Amino acid sequence: MNPETPTRRARAYHLLRELGLTHHQTKHLIDLHLSHLGEWRNLFYKNLKADRENWQKPAELIAALSMKADRVGVSLPKVVGESIFRHCWGEGKENPECPYTCASMAALIVADAHNFNPAERRILWKPIERILAHERRTADAMWEDRMLSTYLHIREVL
Repeated sequence: MNPETPTRRARAYHLLRELGLTHHQTKHLIDLHLSHLGEWRNLFYKNLKADRENWQKPAELIAALSMKADRVGVSLPKVVGESIFRHCWGEGKENPECPYTCASMAALIVADAHNFNPAERRILWKPIERILAHERRTADAMWEDRMLSTYLHIREVL
């Protein structure tokens, strides 16, 4: 195979991304429906790295907006996690403005800045994981509603 020719796995990944799916939505669908095509780890890593580069500036901005001073009687990691969630998803009714990649990067920036221990990081991550759960649910719905399996067959990836 010519090294310049994308593999079936790369074509499948990029076709799904071109349809508007986020990296984590695409990864979820591949893990569920396309894992039989072979090893995906390197492709996921390379594309997550590129996705992180795209979301670096927004993540830094969200992290800066979410930095909070200690409030009496309130868990700082919980307050920060909810703040990141609100900046990425607003009221949580429509689709998030920022994907899980951006929210997780902002969480890492804040957690490192505040030197959160593992238990505090877990508390911080709880609200942010709702974005990932939403991405997975919508990806599952898209797989069915948009007949993505058929689309990939037509595009000769499967």
